[in-house]
Amino acid sequence: GCLIHKDTVIGAFFQLMMVTGIAVINGLGIKNAVHWGTITLLCTIPAILTILAVIFVPESPFYLVRKNCEDDALKSLIWLRGSNADVNSELEDLKKSLKKQRESPAFSYAKLFTEGIYFKPFIVVLALMFNQQFSGINAVYMNLKPIFLKAGSQIDAGLSAFIISLVQVRN
Repeated sequence: GCLIHKDTVIGAFFQLMMVTGIAVINGLGIKNAVHWGTITLLCTIPAILTILAVIFVPESPFYLVRKNCEDDALKSLIWLRGSNADVNSELEDLKKSLKKQRESPAFSYAKLFTEGIYFKPFIVVLALMFNQQFSGINAVYMNLKPIFLKAGSQIDAGLSAFIISLVQVRN
């Protein structure tokens, strides 16, 4: 079978949450159901909740191992995994990983431009990001409602923007 790397899932999840958020905001704008000021306040709630939640999250166990704070790393692992988890083996794995990282050759930005193994993927990703950002798609997404208003569509502009946003969530 095909394995999906966890970083791919995290990247996809970010994009999914972004287009879902845009769909929700556009949904609130159908027939001007919710005033834009209220929508703005609603958008601050997740940010505030995230800030409050981060206060209680411990430092990364790997970071703590790197700083020679093994007791704190163990406490962090217990907090993250729960008190019933076998975190001692995971702590040993973190120490082995740190040792392996320190023994491996250091990465430098010079290698990014001089070694093909780094340069080719970098150029591909750079070209993709450039095309995505400079295509103007974000300007279109953020102005869907005014675009539909100026187009003179018979369908409510907020509903049209919401439908486009739902299509993005599905993709």
